[in-house]
Amino acid sequence: MRIVICGSMYFAKEMDAARKVLEDRGMTVIVPKHLDKYLSGEMVKGREEALVVIGGDIIRWCHKEIAYADALLVVNYMKGSVLGYIGGGTFLAMAFAHVLNKRIFVLYPLPDEPYQFRQEMIAMQPIILDGDLSRI
Repeated sequence: MRIVICGSMYFAKEMDAARKVLEDRGMTVIVPKHLDKYLSGEMVKGREEALVVIGGDIIRWCHKEIAYADALLVVNYMKGSVLGYIGGGTFLAMAFAHVLNKRIFVLYPLPDEPYQFRQEMIAMQPIILDGDLSRI
């Protein structure tokens, strides 16, 4: 299985851990562009991030990777007071996967109401893993 992992870069360590688990299970795993730079501390979440997204053509890159994948894994932990945080970029990745009829796995339950785009995420019918990557 070829699977793309996405999520907020606040969850860089968690995405890297998921990558290792899935690779150990024999999957081909695609992680976010620049994940290694976030892990090393070379890049930090912040206001310059939009320039990185633009300069690296991240949205198109992600869409192309999803097109060649079998599935998408959304890594969504607590961020601030939001349990199961899913940001705008991750929502876009989910939408791309949905339109392309790819399976969408979400590590933890979707954020509760009131949350932007919750109904749209539910309509994409993701498979909620409840933290269990072995369910992929």
